[in-house]
Amino acid sequence: AVPLPAGTHIGHVHLHVADLDKAMAFYADAVGFGWQMLSRRIRMADVVTDYPPHILAFNTWAGEGAPQPPADSAGLRWFTIVAPSAAALADIRARVTGAGAAVREVAGAIEAIDPAGNRLRLVVG
Repeated sequence: AVPLPAGTHIGHVHLHVADLDKAMAFYADAVGFGWQMLSRRIRMADVVTDYPPHILAFNTWAGEGAPQPPADSAGLRWFTIVAPSAAALADIRARVTGAGAAVREVAGAIEAIDPAGNRLRLVVG
């Protein structure tokens, strides 16, 4: 896996996903986070960047294969990852697109949708 570039930052985010393995493949292999933990017993996984303690966590606590909540319900609409350069952003976009994720331009950002339907926005900071 290609790591996210040094200087990429994200605060702690916890997502519902339908499948831990698909989420780990997307966030570690395509986006570029480092693998920290995957526990099928507690149905949760974490990925990290190069600075502690901020992590991206995901779980299947709503059930394996459970869909996202309805669009008009309360919840996270998207989260943003700020890349340190346009070149780094282009690399992430290429990997995410190569992984089969839907990608589009939205409000000055690149928006990608993970395998569970969560939206992430990628920008240069």
